Amino acid sequence: MHRHHGGTGCHGAAYADHHVSELLPLVLDRITDGVLVADGDGVMVYVNAPLADLFGYEVDDLVGATIDVLLPENRRKEHHTHVERFQASPEPRPMGRDDLDIEGRRADGTHFSVDIQLAVLPGTSLVVATVRDMTVQRQAAVDNAIARIDLATASAKIDHLQASLDLVIQRLFALGTSLAAGASNEPVLLARLASATRGIDEVIDAVQERMHAPGS
Repeated sequence: MHRHHGGTGCHGAAYADHHVSELLPLVLDRITDGVLVADGDGVMVYVNAPLADLFGYEVDDLVGATIDVLLPENRRKEHHTHVERFQASPEPRPMGRDDLDIEGRRADGTHFSVDIQLAVLPGTSLVVATVRDMTVQRQAAVDNAIARIDLATASAKIDHLQASLDLVIQRLFALGTSLAAGASNEPVLLARLASATRGIDEVIDAVQERMHAPGS
């Protein structure tokens, strides 16, 4: 009995290729990252829906436009330099690299941090860019840095206060010892009390000076 094996041979491969070509845009529109494909002149020939949403455009607004519309004006020249370097050495550039953490420009003119992964489509001059919004991550990094600065400042203030308290204890101990030494002689005791009062004033002045010193 002759058996028919469906999905094999040239016709099956052609159908599979056609099916994949139809599915690919649907898949790319459902991932979280923005994806664009640009030619050697920086003109976008494909943009997925997440990228258009990320920058506040419609897909049709971006296809046929240059990548410059997605960049702040003062960063476009720098971007062109990055592209030239990439085209000269087209190795895949992974996300998470500081040198590729740049700013994007939304349709309303606002700027935000983006991370970009670049790759060249084999056998073509087309560049694929995957773009991720890094606003939350960058803000977290800033908050973390501020927290570390605040902790360092608080630690320095605690150390400064501890030093001031140590000075108070040392001076009061010295005054107490001085008073005890003259306790049996009233004139001497009165003189020591006057000296103790001046000493306490000096301690107060010293503590205030430390508390208002630069960096305290």
